[in-house]
Amino acid sequence: MELVSALKRDHQTIKKLYVAGLQKKTTFEAKKRLFKKLSAIVPAHAQSEEAALYSNVTDLSKINHFAFEGFEEHGIVDHLLRELKTVSEEHVWQAKFTVVCETLKHHIEEEEKEFFPKLSKMLGLDIRKDLGEEYNSRFNELLKGSHTEPESRYIPSHVAH
Repeated sequence: MELVSALKRDHQTIKKLYVAGLQKKTTFEAKKRLFKKLSAIVPAHAQSEEAALYSNVTDLSKINHFAFEGFEEHGIVDHLLRELKTVSEEHVWQAKFTVVCETLKHHIEEEEKEFFPKLSKMLGLDIRKDLGEEYNSRFNELLKGSHTEPESRYIPSHVAH
């Protein structure tokens, strides 16, 4: 499957969860169930996207800023998802969960409206298909829980040296 199509497919799943999470009428218990689903799919999606997409475009000056922003947004969401597992006060939990949902919304909208169209113009279909296979393989492996990785594979060049 072509990379942008694979990413959009998984974005649809994530969108359904964050849209429900942002609705005022959604109960606290329902949000807890949404959180459990997001906690499974979002890290698998993020790590797979970082490996198949972001790490492959950091040298492309016309679009690399999307990758760098994406790494940061993934890190923020990952951090908040981890924190939510230990928060006991309902109002604090609700606030953090709302920020997770809002960040996911912003991230997905920016990728789909700005990044993916530019990416599709810059990378040929064959390359996008190869990257899509890499993404899907890693995503499915991570969803099964058979592979663990750090939150982000990206290490800024100024830190690595």
